[in-house]
Order: sequence, then structure tokens, then C-alpha cells
Amino acid sequence: MRLRIPVWGTAVLTVLVATTAHAATIAVPAGGDFQAALGAAQPGDVITLEPNATYTGNSVLPYKGDTSEYTTIRSAAPDAVLPPVDVRIRPAYPAALP
Repeated sequence: MRLRIPVWGTAVLTVLVATTAHAATIAVPAGGDFQAALGAAQPGDVITLEPNATYTGNSVLPYKGDTSEYTTIRSAAPDAVLPPVDVRIRPAYPAALP
């Protein structure tokens, strides 16, 4: 038994995959609602926190279903002022961190 996939079926599948793959960046300003950002984030999204800001309270990352994508939480500081990948944070970086 052979499986035949019409050419139009492949094109439609490609379009569906291309339109569903998106990631948003959710910026949380100083004094902003970090928990609301966690609730609104979808797998693959990036949440940025303002450098040198304080976010208080307990925060819970809600379950978003079985997925292989991560929600990234990071400083909004430019990459140039943060250490490179695989380098630990040292006392020289606190102004760049929330």
C-alpha cells in the first residue's frame, strides 16, 4: 500500500506551519505585572524584565500544555552588556539584571 499526498496538500501544510510559528516578546516595565505576563505568555514567547527593577510577590508559570518550546524570561538589557553564553553572572553585572 502506497500513500499519496497531493501537491496541494503539501502546500497547505506548509502554510499552516508557517502561520502558527510565531513568538512574541512581552516587555514588563519596572513596577509592571510580572504574573500577568507569565499568564499571557505562550510557549516560545520571551518575557523581558526591566534592568535594575524589582518585581515582588510570588510568581507561578502556568502549565501551557505538552510542548517542546520554552517560555524564556530574561533581562531587557542588550546582549552586549550581559556575559556571553555559557559564562556565569559575576558581581560586575547587577545593574543589567532585574
